[in-house]
Amino acid sequence: VRQAKRSTKLSIRHETGRATTYVENLNIIPLRGAEHAQDLIRQAMKMRSTGKTRANEHSSRSHSVLSLYVDRIDTQASSSGDLCVKRSSVMHLVDLAGSERLSHSGSGD
Repeated sequence: VRQAKRSTKLSIRHETGRATTYVENLNIIPLRGAEHAQDLIRQAMKMRSTGKTRANEHSSRSHSVLSLYVDRIDTQASSSGDLCVKRSSVMHLVDLAGSERLSHSGSGD
């Protein structure tokens, strides 16, 4: 969820060397559970801009990116003591605004 003014332009960046993609000036919010995740998604959906077109009554006028970061730490016993192994994953879900064809949707009218 963006923690900036609605008018703030956000930029998507990709760092090839680190193999990471991110949106500048966003906060990462640790989740306390599924209900907390749903609350944040509802809050973000209220901030989205939508408009009516001939193709879609609730057409998105803003891009949306949901990034889910998952970290897992496994502790394994070894002869030299406990060994902690951290595994990290990230999944980006992206909804691009204006995916309808302009001539079909009438969004340029």
